Order: sequence, then structure tokens, then C-alpha cells
Amino acid sequence: MVIETTNKQLNHSVHLVGLLFVCITYLLMSDLYATVKDSNVGNYICYVADNFSGNAGRGIATIGISVLGTLALLGRVTWTQAIVIGVGCAVLFGAPTIIMDLGALGHC
Repeated sequence: MVIETTNKQLNHSVHLVGLLFVCITYLLMSDLYATVKDSNVGNYICYVADNFSGNAGRGIATIGISVLGTLALLGRVTWTQAIVIGVGCAVLFGAPTIIMDLGALGHC
């Protein structure tokens, strides 16, 4: 009984991941032959990236670090949580540099 439920859940998960992959592929298909300037999906992704690396990103990082500090003072934080928040902040603000270092052709 438990094994059947687990197999059904795994089967549903595989179908959801497949559906997600198909949806993302469909959304990006319009950008396959588009140039950099006329890519609607690319422009939207750049808009989101600019927002998260601007004031909104700094606000989210500040809240995350503040909550981490408060939880540390209360003794309720694990090293995993601290590392995840630190890496998240580093990736959030270091993403443009990482992309430029990888040699991407264009940026937002």
C-alpha cells in the first residue's frame, strides 16, 4: 500500500517535471530565432533580473540577513540555513559578473 502510493507520487512528479520542461521550451521557442533587441521573453527576464539586482534585491537580502541574525541570537539557526542565505545573496548580486566571466554574448 505504501509502495503503491510512493510510486504514484513519483509518477506524478515525473509528469509535472515533463510538463514544466515542455512549457519552458514553448516559451523560449519564440526567442530561438529572435535577435537580442526583439526578444520579448528575454526582455522580460532581463527586467526581472534588473529588479532583483537593484533595490528590491537589496531589500530581500537585508530582510534575509536580518532574519538570520535574529534566529542566530535565539539559537534557532542551523549552519545549512546560514550557508543557503549567504550563497543566495552572493549569487543574487554576483550573477552579472558570473555571466560576463563565462563569456556570454550579451547582457541585460
